[in-house]
Amino acid sequence: MRTWIRPLVVLGMGMLAVFLAAGPEASGDTGQEPRLAPAAGQTVAAATPTEESAPAAEGSSCRNPLPWQAARSHVGTTVALQGPVVRVMLRDDLRGKPVFISVGQPFPSRQRLEAVIWEDHRYAFASLLKTRLEGREVCVSGHVGLRDGVPRVVLKAASQLQLAAL
Repeated sequence: MRTWIRPLVVLGMGMLAVFLAAGPEASGDTGQEPRLAPAAGQTVAAATPTEESAPAAEGSSCRNPLPWQAARSHVGTTVALQGPVVRVMLRDDLRGKPVFISVGQPFPSRQRLEAVIWEDHRYAFASLLKTRLEGREVCVSGHVGLRDGVPRVVLKAASQLQLAAL
């Protein structure tokens, strides 16, 4: 009888462990799940977060956002940005019927951060758009692009637009 050895990689909570499925059951001959054992010479550490964990990088989430003014220097990257909503404008007259959310400075200032919700994704933001956003601090997260010299984040999921905790 042949013995097959297949590597199995397990990822979880920032930990990587490599196991080998060994024995006749690893070949699939028995119809049973392969047994897992640590690879030779490896130890398996518990994947428990500690108090010494590194803090989240600035701008990596709405728990630690960058100020909205940093958007221009992060074009081409995915970040979380926070600032005051100064204008919300629904444009049903334009193709795609976008909702434009100006953060920091009002349109037409090129110094603003612009968040855009296209009609196809508006349903995900329905409850948030019913609230008055002007004057509220929000966190916008996503890929920062540049449109007509203005940093822009296209929002597709409700998790990308959050009221900021003050």
